[in-house]
Amino acid sequence: MQLQIVVALVQLAQPSPSVDNAEGHVVETLRSLLHAQDGAVDALRESTRLHTHGHQHEERLRLLQLLEQAHMAVSQLVQESHARQHGDRASKRQSLMSPMVPPSPPPGMPDALHTTPGKHMVVKHPWTEYRNQVAASHLASACGRGVLPCASWDLYEFGVFTGRSMRGLCLSLNESGVPFRRFWGFDSFVGLPAEDAATERSSVSKAQWQPGSFSSSEILRQSSYAALEAMLHRYIQDSRVGFIRGFYNESLTPQIARGMRPALFVMIDCDLYLSTLTALDWLCRHRLIVNGTLIVYNDWDTGGTGGERRAHNEVAARYGMQVESLGKSPTGQLFRVVSIWHQVEN
Repeated sequence: MQLQIVVALVQLAQPSPSVDNAEGHVVETLRSLLHAQDGAVDALRESTRLHTHGHQHEERLRLLQLLEQAHMAVSQLVQESHARQHGDRASKRQSLMSPMVPPSPPPGMPDALHTTPGKHMVVKHPWTEYRNQVAASHLASACGRGVLPCASWDLYEFGVFTGRSMRGLCLSLNESGVPFRRFWGFDSFVGLPAEDAATERSSVSKAQWQPGSFSSSEILRQSSYAALEAMLHRYIQDSRVGFIRGFYNESLTPQIARGMRPALFVMIDCDLYLSTLTALDWLCRHRLIVNGTLIVYNDWDTGGTGGERRAHNEVAARYGMQVESLGKSPTGQLFRVVSIWHQVEN
C-alpha cells in the first residue's frame, strides 16, 4: 500500500500542463503528504541499514528511492512555480539546460565513484531545502548598501553532499536580489577521508564521522560522477554552480584557485579538523578569504575543540585573520572577517 501511495506521489509531482493551473494547491498537498511520512521514512532507512538481505530489503530500497524521487520532484515543481510568479521561467529553464562548466578535473580521473554500499544509509530528508536566512540577510544588507562588490565575488561550499544547502542559499539570495558570480561546491562525493590520528575528537566525530560517511554516491545511488553531477545540477537549478571533485589534499590546487574570485560566503561543512584546515589554508593562501567574507562552520560545536574550531584558530593565527561573531545561524556558527593579512609562515 505504501508503495502505491509513493508511486502516485511521484506521478503527481511531475510538471504537466494539467498541474500548472492549480500548481500551488498541488504542491502544498504533496509537501504535506511527504512530510507526514517523514517518520516512516526515517524508520525505513534505519531498517534498510540494519537488514541488508532478502526480498524485503529490495522492497525497502525501492520504496526509499521512490520517496527520494518524490521529494526531488516536488522541490523542482515548487521552484518552477516560484519562477513563473516572478516572470523568469525561461531563465530557470536555461539554467537547467546550460550548467556552468567548472575547471578541468585532474587528468585521468575516472568517472566511476567507489564507495561502501549500505554502510551509511541513515540520512534525514536528503532533498529538503536547508536554508540559512541569517547569512542571506547579512549578505543582502552588505550588497544592498554597496559595502561589497557582490556581483563579482564567489560563494564556496566545502561538503556538498546532496546539495540541499547550496540550493537553499541560491534560492534565498535570488529571492533577496543578491548577486554573485559563481558558487563552487567541493566534495569527494564518496564520503569523508580519514581524520588525523592525533586529533582530539568529540563523541559525535568518533561515532559518525568515519571514512566513507556522508557519501553522495551512496545516498543518491549513483556510481557515475557524470550522472551524479547532472542530478545535483537538476536539483540546485542555478547555472552559476560548479563542482570540484576530490579529496581536498588533491583537488585544492593553485591552478583551480586562479579561476576563482574573492569569497562573499564560505560554508564549511566538511566535519573533520584536517579537511577544514586544508580548505581554510587554501582559501587564505590564495587570497580568496578577504575582509567582509562571511564564514559558516556547520559543526563548530558538534566537532568539539579539536574539529572545525581548532582548524579555524590555527588558520586565523597563521594568516592574521580576525573575525567578528555574528552568532548562531540555521546552518552553523557565523563569522564575518574584519581583517586578514595573508602572510604565509615558512
